[in-house]
Formats: sequence, C-alpha cells, structure tokens
Amino acid sequence: MVHETVDQDIKRILIDRDITTLKQAFCRVMCAEIRNSGTRVFIPDKLFLQNRLQSHLSGKELQLGRQLLESEDYNVYNRMINLVVRELVNDGTITRQQESTADNPEEKYEATENLDGICKDFTDSGLSF
Repeated sequence: MVHETVDQDIKRILIDRDITTLKQAFCRVMCAEIRNSGTRVFIPDKLFLQNRLQSHLSGKELQLGRQLLESEDYNVYNRMINLVVRELVNDGTITRQQESTADNPEEKYEATENLDGICKDFTDSGLSF
C-alpha cells in the first residue's frame, strides 16, 4: 500500500515537471511570436507546431512528455497541446479570446500581462526565445 502511494507521487511529480517544462517552452514560443510579429493573439494549432516545440525542448529532460512530443499520432500530440494551453489559461498567462465554432473552428488566445512579465524574466535571465 505504501509503495503504491509513493509510485503515484513519483508519477505525479514527473508529469508535473514535464508540464512545467512544456509551459516554459510554450511561453518562449509566444514571447518570440510577440517580439517578431507584434501579435498578441495566438492560434495554438498554428503556433505550437511539433517541430518548433521539439527544437525549443531539445536537450530538456522530459519523461512522458518526450513521448507525447514525438508522437506520430496527431490526436495524442493535439491533446498534449490542449492540456498545456488549459494550464496556461488557468495560470492567467493567456486568456481565451474566441472559442471554436462551426463557422470558425480555430480557438484564439490572447497574451496577458502575466506573459509580458514572463517574457521580461526570460530576457533578464539571458534566455533567448
């Protein structure tokens, strides 16, 4: 019984660490987009392309996240993107600007002041994005 609890805690920690690493990569991609194109509105399906995220995460330690990131199954990859985007909305880093509809299937999200602070922290720390 004790081993099961410890195993669950370890799995949760690994998954939480992966989510934190993925959220940082997403923020770096969004910071780069703000800097390069001046836009503050993002469409996750277009912004978080698999090869773009893989390049931001090369050399980063990921557990389960690595398998999801490199998945050939678009649905698995897309679910990971949606999970991380929901986490960023919950954190107040981005806000949902437009939900998908039949006429416009693309969900749009907008950067908040919290993301501006994250971008500034990246710059102050000497991290490129």
